[in-house]
Amino acid sequence: MKQLLIFFTLIGMLVSAEMSAQTEITYEGSEEYGRMYDIIYHPTIENRLYAVTLGSHIMQSNDKGETWEVLYSFSENGVHLNNLKLLPDNTLSFSAQYSATLTKNAVYLYDIDQDEIINQYTPPITSDSDKVWINSYAVHENDPDVALVHQAYKIGFSGYAKVYYTADGGDTWEMVYYTENNNGIFPNNVAISPNDPEKLFIARGASPNTEEGGLLISENAGTTWEEKIPGNNYKVITFKPDDADTILVGTFIGDENNGHEENLYRSTDGGDTWNIIPITWEEGVLDNITAIAYNPLDMDNIILLEENEVVITHDDWDTWEKTVYPLDNLDGYYYGINLSFSPFENGELFVNADYHPIKSDDGGETFSRVYNPFYFTIMAAYHAGKDDHLYHGVQRGLVHENLTTGTVNAYDVQPLNLVFGFDAPVYFVDKLTTGRVYKYESTFTSSSLNVSDNHGESYTFLYSNFNDKLISLTTDPTNPNIIWVSFLNQG
Repeated sequence: MKQLLIFFTLIGMLVSAEMSAQTEITYEGSEEYGRMYDIIYHPTIENRLYAVTLGSHIMQSNDKGETWEVLYSFSENGVHLNNLKLLPDNTLSFSAQYSATLTKNAVYLYDIDQDEIINQYTPPITSDSDKVWINSYAVHENDPDVALVHQAYKIGFSGYAKVYYTADGGDTWEMVYYTENNNGIFPNNVAISPNDPEKLFIARGASPNTEEGGLLISENAGTTWEEKIPGNNYKVITFKPDDADTILVGTFIGDENNGHEENLYRSTDGGDTWNIIPITWEEGVLDNITAIAYNPLDMDNIILLEENEVVITHDDWDTWEKTVYPLDNLDGYYYGINLSFSPFENGELFVNADYHPIKSDDGGETFSRVYNPFYFTIMAAYHAGKDDHLYHGVQRGLVHENLTTGTVNAYDVQPLNLVFGFDAPVYFVDKLTTGRVYKYESTFTSSSLNVSDNHGESYTFLYSNFNDKLISLTTDPTNPNIIWVSFLNQG
């Protein structure tokens, strides 16, 4: 039988570094559920893309997203990578969120040519912190020793945030912002001016008090700050690539009762003065600007992403056109998190919408969904027999693939926009009886163990309990009709 390595993003399986060169490696997954984020073009290598999965992998494509390969895997399980950026010296930066060890929650620099992590930015961790994570960061594009890191943390049920600055690659840190010293106002984003490593920006948002928002600018590496355009909550900060004094800032989620207004602001003097670009916005749910990007082939062409609106200008905001999309759109545009223009094909770009990546070949006028086989799953199982069967969980449901015939069926898969108040079902595949699958699922009133003999298409009830967790299930090797089950509380 052909040796097969089954890979899914975030299934918790590790590929051994000792695997023989003769081992055949294939990716098995349904492209219907693929999700990747932070897709970015390489500026000088045609057709090259980078992205992160929902877990611990950085992906690379050499054919504009038609196929992908794993470029880098984080060395620990249970890690979530995000905020992927490409620095000028062929280095990828990203932040990692890891619950087991607080010091792993840091910003990392990965050298693509050397295929290794070359630096880790770990700001000081406040004592007694129960949880720490990186909300945003900036690495100076001309000097990677200069970084600004926005760290959030919790002590008990209380949340806090600090912003740290380093000019020596993380050897020393200066705390330049602390929520407790700023009326409890939390940062949303940080930035460093491309032409001045000591010019820092903090876009601020919510607080537990009536005062919120404001854009802070420092000219002296965070020693002092000046507030600009107060009264609104901000997040997106975008510098014009060929003129760092031209800056676009977009508002974040805010409370209209506190005077917050959705706006796009522009400065052409490095942030000293600001003007509103008078776009008329449609009413949605969150009403916030999510990303702004310049076309590297035409600096007058800028695209702004909003919750359910895409705004395009071809003349540097003298005029613009806007397209409004349905709210909570599962297959098309909704809540674009970031976008990346092709540096080779004018009009070609990728957008990471909230649910799936999408692509445009006409400059953002229309979008098509990008399918890929990489997504989150909490289980994968293989059954060998007359036919070989692969099972894996996705979106609270189960996908069964007959590897011999190529037939794929999905059962009980839920849409991404549904919210549940209880744990996802737990699936166990019987290793002795072909087609037998067990499912343990909970509702608000009870939990039940069920069995299927047709690969998960339908189930028969076996046992019920309440507010418990199924830990393990196995079949008696001498009698396939006897199973042993252990529960967290019942034993």
